[in-house]
Amino acid sequence: MAVAERDPVVVPVMQEEAQVSKKEIETGVVRVRKLVREHFEQIDEPLLHDEVEIEHIPVNRVVDAPAPPREEGDVLIVPVYEEVVTVQRQWVLREEIRLRRRTVQTRHRERVALREEQVRIERSSVNPQEMADGEDRNRADGEPR
Repeated sequence: MAVAERDPVVVPVMQEEAQVSKKEIETGVVRVRKLVREHFEQIDEPLLHDEVEIEHIPVNRVVDAPAPPREEGDVLIVPVYEEVVTVQRQWVLREEIRLRRRTVQTRHRERVALREEQVRIERSSVNPQEMADGEDRNRADGEPR
């Protein structure tokens, strides 16, 4: 049959489309283990502490007024007063307390536990091609992803 000049000619136009998808393939496994090891060490460090030597010195001397504590060299002198009532009032220095400080060094030894962490990384490989083939065979519809 001949096509009439008046009838329009229809030419089909086709278009292709690409579809992209992705899938995860396990190529290996990494395991990280942390081990804690404990070991003992002896420490030997000098320790400082102060010792105070106390000395009571009787004075029994009359003074005009109380005086504050004072230092003479490495000695702190703390006066101790007593108020005595007489016909007239006067201060009597009964005693002085002398405090001498000296620094004493001793050794301190003790066994202490110290911890240390160690990390181990283990990797097991998986062949990516075997994983891809195995997944395709296990699909119910038989179609690759």
